[in-house]
Amino acid sequence: EATGDGISVDGDAFKVLSLRDPAQLPWKDLGVDVVFESTGLLTDRDSAAKHLPAGARPRLLDAGCGMGGFLPHLARLGEAAGMDPSPDAVAEARRQSSADVRVGSLPDDVPFAPESFDAITLLDVLEHIDDDVAAARRVASLLRPGGLLFLTVPAYPCLWTRHNELNEHKRRYRPDPLRRVLPAAGFRIRFLSYYNT
Repeated sequence: EATGDGISVDGDAFKVLSLRDPAQLPWKDLGVDVVFESTGLLTDRDSAAKHLPAGARPRLLDAGCGMGGFLPHLARLGEAAGMDPSPDAVAEARRQSSADVRVGSLPDDVPFAPESFDAITLLDVLEHIDDDVAAARRVASLLRPGGLLFLTVPAYPCLWTRHNELNEHKRRYRPDPLRRVLPAAGFRIRFLSYYNT
């Protein structure tokens, strides 16, 4: 049923807007956090991202969040969520954050639906997983079309020490293995480099 400025379906009211520029849409004023772009007019990430200045917030996952130390940083950028295999770490992350933090692990025990996130951080996690390709595939399945993965891993197998064993690492990486793992999981690498902490 049509109303003054929208439609009503089964008692739920929906505002109808007819602005051509997504940046002018009043998403923030309407309390909208997630926008599903389905017009077919904005067919690439840069075009669809025009919704962001209007107030739509991206959904962000820290996969392997531990006790949630990075979640406040993600929360400043969008709707933050976290996942970790340790129930104790998840309990602490929940105490420190309002983020949606759940127990789960890659690749087979993921508590989120496919295509739920605009970006995922996988910070020093992949080296802990036996099947890194399967884990990367599962991460790719959690991303919405055009979504981004931010990944860090320990570098240089020649730097392997007892520290890696104590932290249950399976491997350290060089660029070439990552250039095989990530495309095999469906990713296109935009930037790959070393850094030192």
